[in-house]
Amino acid sequence: MLIFNYLILPFSLLVTEFQGLLKSEPETFQEIRINPRAALSQEVFAEDVFEQVNYIPLQTNKESGFGKIDQLEATAEYFFILDQNHRQTTSKASSAILVFKRSGEFYSKINTVQTFFFSLNRYKEEVVVLDLLTQSNLIYNYNGKLIRTEPKDFFVAAFAYTSPSTILNYRQGIVDENSSEKAGNFANCDLIFTDSSKNILDGFFPFDTTSISGQEIKGGSSLFFSQSGNDVFFHRPYFGDFYRISGNKLKPAYRFILPLLNTLPVNFGKDKKYLNKRLDHLKNHPDQVYDITNFFQSADVLSFKLCSEKTKFSFLYHLKNKNLIELSSIQTDDLLLAPLNENILASDGVHLVTFTTAITLAGSQKKDTDKHKIPPNLQKILQTASSAESNPILVLLKPRI
Repeated sequence: MLIFNYLILPFSLLVTEFQGLLKSEPETFQEIRINPRAALSQEVFAEDVFEQVNYIPLQTNKESGFGKIDQLEATAEYFFILDQNHRQTTSKASSAILVFKRSGEFYSKINTVQTFFFSLNRYKEEVVVLDLLTQSNLIYNYNGKLIRTEPKDFFVAAFAYTSPSTILNYRQGIVDENSSEKAGNFANCDLIFTDSSKNILDGFFPFDTTSISGQEIKGGSSLFFSQSGNDVFFHRPYFGDFYRISGNKLKPAYRFILPLLNTLPVNFGKDKKYLNKRLDHLKNHPDQVYDITNFFQSADVLSFKLCSEKTKFSFLYHLKNKNLIELSSIQTDDLLLAPLNENILASDGVHLVTFTTAITLAGSQKKDTDKHKIPPNLQKILQTASSAESNPILVLLKPRI
């Protein structure tokens, strides 16, 4: 029997960063104590994990075709998909955000500047694109029309709208020339709340450039914020903590506790002794998890990806029975027609959303000696699955609770 040692970060580490928060918010983190190796050794059938699996083909035509899902957001009415390197023929824009109805029908397209990120202002039904070159927000309506442009007062790597009048800005450890003047007492805070008029409401995570540089922050292709229904979550690389955001309040949500083999040294994300040594440390300790990405919640089930230099595996974790399931170990059956993609990309609070392709589904059906019933909306698509130009098929997973 293997016995794993677990490392729990001392609570005193939090006090320096969240003194104001802890006085007004008595909540503590719910610990998620997991052993990834145990999950990797088991296989389960989809019907034991999911109550429903729905396939939604995205309409493909000259306007709606795209190459890659770089970011996906789901609302009650639409899917929003970022294609960072969108193929263009008549526009100088190099990225596109495509909007599809929940049925998969194409709705609109936003041709925009090269970007790696967008945010939804769900309260005003706006799509907000971050233009890194000009540090401006390009604001579009859901129909794809540019409404206005708003310059940023200080550098921002990502942001989220957490109420009709509150914006949460993450700076990823980069302090620019405008910070001292515009951010005032919050100039060195890594996370800043502002209102819709750019007034600063609060700041968290004081950033010490003598302890860590922005270039040392190695993230697992994460956007730092994620939304599951009405819940917005925030996390930082090198820390296993997730916060639930309500308005301009940052509330402890979940803390991941991993086996010692997979755990970074205490204070790895802030101790001066690791300055300019962090990336080398990760290379020399390839089993240590440096980031937890693709974090979403559907009722009592969490989905997430553990990122280390050695592996990047995605998991489902049930908060009540504490079962941990590695995503690729879920076997096909009458619910699941093909093996799951290793990435959960979004959640609407009820479903977890990933994708597959017609070619993948057709190939899985050919290999499967016990043929599963193909939904009518997929039969025609699978008949023409030889075309690599078809848009992906979204897969909506409703976990059993």
